[in-house]
Amino acid sequence: MMRTKATLGSIFHQLLERHYGNPSFDAEDIFKGVEARWRDRVMEAGGDLQQMEGILAQAYPLFLGYAAHYRKKDADKEWLQLEGVFDVQWNDYRLRGRCDGLYRDKSGKVWLLETKTKSRISEDTMTCALNFDPQNLFYILAKEQETGLSISGVLYNVIRQPSLKQKQSETKEDFFDRIGKDIAERSDHYFMRYEVKYTERQKREHRAELICKLKEFEAWCGGKMPTYKSECSCQRGWACEYLEACATGKLVGYNQDGVLFSELLED
Repeated sequence: MMRTKATLGSIFHQLLERHYGNPSFDAEDIFKGVEARWRDRVMEAGGDLQQMEGILAQAYPLFLGYAAHYRKKDADKEWLQLEGVFDVQWNDYRLRGRCDGLYRDKSGKVWLLETKTKSRISEDTMTCALNFDPQNLFYILAKEQETGLSISGVLYNVIRQPSLKQKQSETKEDFFDRIGKDIAERSDHYFMRYEVKYTERQKREHRAELICKLKEFEAWCGGKMPTYKSECSCQRGWACEYLEACATGKLVGYNQDGVLFSELLED
């Protein structure tokens, strides 16, 4: 049974796991294997096969373009882990998550790989935001705790989702072919990387902040702290799905659908 909704991001993560795990394999062969697997999952779950075909049609030129674009740059990476779920104890708290990759570069330094597929990218603010990105620092903390290695930073691997629109007179086949040509012609537009180094001081500051947040969350779970409302988010261009809950102080009528943290499920 299909446990999670298929997205371009989840498919691309599987493609990269197989790509880096089998560097001698042809990129097209890797795609065919993953493609068949996702089709089977959709059919078994009675999902929308037409929607899946559209996602795969975009993933195909993106993945082949990515593999060609970074072939030389990635050749000197020694992969230590790929798509590994971590589950470690730190200061009496359990830290869980899934990392895209952990590798050693040619100088011997260890880095995390964090891949994101994005439809919109703000290059002007990306570098500043990554300087204190909580996910990156959380993963570094957990992986250093798990492996005992000192991690220099994160290679933030961004794949831009195609934004081209299908023309009225254009068939789906022609549309996806045009996407592939655009990716091939503008690879620097679709594939970007940010090498983000984190100092020991930044790591210490993150750990100090994290322990405060965990203690506060623990107190909230135990009923020792009230539930704070994010009032600034209540009157924007879209309605928050929890607006009624905040107004009434009750969660009546709310249900948790699907699996929480599905990325931690092993296939």
